[in-house]
Amino acid sequence: MAKTVLETLVDFIQDHGSDQAHVVVDLANKIVLEKQKTTRISKKARDKHIRNAGQNCPYCGVDISDMCGPAEYSDLEPVESGDVEQTAKCTKCGHRWVDVFRLVDVRELCD
Repeated sequence: MAKTVLETLVDFIQDHGSDQAHVVVDLANKIVLEKQKTTRISKKARDKHIRNAGQNCPYCGVDISDMCGPAEYSDLEPVESGDVEQTAKCTKCGHRWVDVFRLVDVRELCD
């Protein structure tokens, strides 16, 4: 039976000692990045993310309040279309995505 990635990493640490832990971290990061390259946001997950006003990860579905820490967000960036984009990262699964914001209304400010 094939070993899991975790079992392989544990075996590496046992064989090479904990002083090589940085190698394990590098390998784990590479595995996560490769998985992220091949994982797509499904239409169902996209629709849920929009319905929930961006309060969940569109990859793993975890609610932002249940993440291992606060979601990580970049500054808002205007784009040529007139939209505003913001890069986000889930602290549970590590996936990154871009939320797109569009001006849909304007209201008077009552003094």
